Amino acid sequence: RSTFHAAITVGNGGRLNSTSGTYFVNPLTIANGGEMTAYGYYLYGAIMFHGNIVVDNGGTLTIPASGGFTEVANDGSLTVADGGLINIPSGRLFLYGPMTNSGTVNLTGGQSTTDIGIYNNGTANDLGFLLNLPGGTINLNGNGGGIDTPIGPNSELINQGAIVNSDSSHSIHVSDFDNRVGVVTNLYGTLSLSAFTNTLAGSFYTTNGTTITFSGGTASQPLTPGDPLVLAGGGQFQFVNYGGFSWLELTNDIIPDLQLVSGFLELGPAFQGGVITNLALDGITLTNAPGVVWTVTNGIFAVTNSAVYGDVAVENSGQLIAASSGGMATFHGNVAVESGGLMTLPLTW
Repeated sequence: RSTFHAAITVGNGGRLNSTSGTYFVNPLTIANGGEMTAYGYYLYGAIMFHGNIVVDNGGTLTIPASGGFTEVANDGSLTVADGGLINIPSGRLFLYGPMTNSGTVNLTGGQSTTDIGIYNNGTANDLGFLLNLPGGTINLNGNGGGIDTPIGPNSELINQGAIVNSDSSHSIHVSDFDNRVGVVTNLYGTLSLSAFTNTLAGSFYTTNGTTITFSGGTASQPLTPGDPLVLAGGGQFQFVNYGGFSWLELTNDIIPDLQLVSGFLELGPAFQGGVITNLALDGITLTNAPGVVWTVTNGIFAVTNSAVYGDVAVENSGQLIAASSGGMATFHGNVAVESGGLMTLPLTW
């Protein structure tokens, strides 16, 4: 295992291959047709970068080793400039320091858990985060894996560019996923996104036969719809429980095309004018303060495989549909069907 203290430039068709080692660089620049291959074989130890690594226009950094890993230390940083390229065909990149991307990052490997791991627990040793800038693209390909948080409640992925899943099902599970000005597109399988904090926002697209799942929020700070929030395309969007609990608050109305599959749901006092006129639960638990009465009027409240806490009053052309499909619709409160109201119990198998 070697240690290097130097400013290193790889360019003009030059190559730098490393199987292990510690690099103290200021900086390491890969540009203009230069390429570095960081194998990081686990038999020899990881490759650890201290200082600034810059993948500039025309430069390529490849992390290929199956079972191996390359690390950006807490006193290091990784910058992918416009026209720069990182390929991770089967290795792992661990971020203990920051990474910014204005170029292209291809995660094409077969790691079943993590292609990029973000470490940030708020201490000086773990300061990782990932910022995908406007114009930057992160491509998720290969078999499984994605972007994860092995350690730390403060790991953050800020997407201001594009994240595209085009082959197999992948996941992004970080402490805070901020997509308010970014675009996420799923072209294959299921793309699992968590954990959003405070707001669910940004632009999300699916194609036929694909799904994007969202999770995040807590009982004390549930997710609320942000601006913008675009769910478009021919696939599905689902709010699901992940890692224990996920909480969503609908403040004014439903989120069109979002299926409420699991986790917990709260309705704000202004939701649909203080009544329920259009709401479908597909496995989520509806819960609010004790003593609440859900009034269903001039519309449909459909409860499938879900639990509802609070009393329900159905009136004035309102309809309550309680259905089960492999589960049960459970009401933890009184249900009153009043004048003009209708409750139906469809037969399902």
